Amino acid sequence: MSVSSRLLKGVSLSSCNQCLVIVQHLWLTPIYLHYWGLQSFGEWMAIYGLTSYLALTNFGIQDYSLSE
Repeated sequence: MSVSSRLLKGVSLSSCNQCLVIVQHLWLTPIYLHYWGLQSFGEWMAIYGLTSYLALTNFGIQDYSLSE
């Protein structure tokens, strides 16, 4: 398999994954709101957003420390 075909396959699968995540979030949001209510859903979204933000601040430190 050539490098360009592997790259295209990887980009395609990554794009499909992102689309599935978006559909999943759009599908689950009304269910969460129905069972949890607006207050609990808002708290969950705040916690989820904070942990996602903290995951982005990694800046590759783990990868750098493993290579040393």
